[in-house]
Amino acid sequence: MATFLSDILLDDTSDLMVQNGDWVVGLSDNQNIEQIIDSAPGGWFMSPLVGVGVNRFLNGNISVSQLETLVQQQLKRDGYEDIRFNVNQEELQTQLILNDNFVLNVEAYRP
Repeated sequence: MATFLSDILLDDTSDLMVQNGDWVVGLSDNQNIEQIIDSAPGGWFMSPLVGVGVNRFLNGNISVSQLETLVQQQLKRDGYEDIRFNVNQEELQTQLILNDNFVLNVEAYRP
């Protein structure tokens, strides 16, 4: 059975989501995955090894398999298992778009 995390949610601009004068709390796994993929190593004070830093690879030379390996390593460090990737041109769930050439959809679950 998968475990889902709740946390303070962020909006599309990564600002705290506020509703009725209070922070919004909800399921945060997709948000956590996106933050790990977006943030660069060294960006988290208490966990300096966390982060893929995907922006480093935009317009760069990295294969899909290399990117999948980096993402998988980072998500496993954060406790995710059953990590699946789907690389294609279509929109699905949590996705990472690189060079307008492909979309990397990531699904991961905690045990």
